[in-house]
This record gives sequence, structure tokens and C-alpha cells, in this order.
Amino acid sequence: MPAPLSYAAPPRERPRLSVVISWVVIWGTVALIAGSPYLMKRQRVVEPPSLQLKFAGRYAVGLKALSSQMLSKGTSRKQFEDMVKQAAITPVDDLRAIPVLVELDGPEAAGKLLDEFEMRNPPPELLADAKLLRTIYQKGSDALDASQKKGLLERHDWFAQLALSFGQPNDSPARKAAIAPAQRVILAAVAIFAIGGISFLV
Repeated sequence: MPAPLSYAAPPRERPRLSVVISWVVIWGTVALIAGSPYLMKRQRVVEPPSLQLKFAGRYAVGLKALSSQMLSKGTSRKQFEDMVKQAAITPVDDLRAIPVLVELDGPEAAGKLLDEFEMRNPPPELLADAKLLRTIYQKGSDALDASQKKGLLERHDWFAQLALSFGQPNDSPARKAAIAPAQRVILAAVAIFAIGGISFLV
């Protein structure tokens, strides 16, 4: 009687290197954005910023800083404005989105944005911060004292930094510090796109 045939299980297919690299890049970028406040040893804001709003805001600001012509057309600017607004979910997000939208539309948009925010009856502490933003866009950041600036930065982190540096020369330390994180997001996005393209070809 012949011995029963034995069938070896087919070897498991290993994941392609391109897929592994793509996932490593994606999760690495998310981890860097989420952990940046701790890596930089900065004070935590009262309410941690939405990652979606932070990424959308930095992407829009960074793109304008690197190539303002790309956002010069009304259609392109409107698309980025909608992206930022859609990422703002909570009242805190709504307030933090204002400095980003002012960067895209200019100081003339600040009054309307702040009026709309105040009409939504935000909590008193956010209403107080909205008044500080109004002062910045009407009179400049020098109109705030040191404690007001410090408090705004502690509560809203990069978004406050962006507002406080608005209107300053591009080569000023405050402006460079506010724009640098946004530019890094653009460079990271370009790197991810390049690596993904190379991985796909491989």
C-alpha cells in the first residue's frame, strides 16, 4: 500500500520592501508630528492641537512661504482655506485656525474672521484670546505685554507663534521660528512622495 502523499504548505509570501518602506515613512511622520512638542521640550498647550488642523495649517503656510505664487490664484487659495476650516472641529480649533487663514488672506480678513468667531459664543477664555488676536492684527504684536504673549503661546503653541510673528520681516528670529515648522512639513511631504514613488517603481 503506497504511503499517503504529504503536501508541504506553500511558503508565506513576504511583504514587498516597497510596502514596508511606505508604512515606515507614513507612521514615522505621524509619530514625529505627534511627539514634536515633547522632543522640543516645549510647554504643553492647554488643549493639545488637533493633528489634522496642525498638519493642514502648517502645510498651507509652508506652501505659501516656499512658493507664494502657488496660492496666488483664488481657486487654489480657496481650496487650502476649506482644508483648514474642515480640520477645525472644536471652538479651540476655530480660534487656532484664524492665524492660518490670515496668513492666506492677509490682515484685512482678520476682522471678519474674529467677528464670526465671537458670534458663535465661545467660552470666555477663548473670547479673551480672540481679543488678543484682534489687538495683534490691528496694532501689532508689540501692543501686547510680555505676560500676554507668554500666555498666548502656552495656550496655543505654534498658532500663537504664527500670529505674534505676523507682519514681521521674514529674516526676523520670531518669523523664522514660526515659519520653519511649516516649511519642514512641506519638505517632509515632498520626501514621502519621492520615497513612495521610488518604492512603487522598485
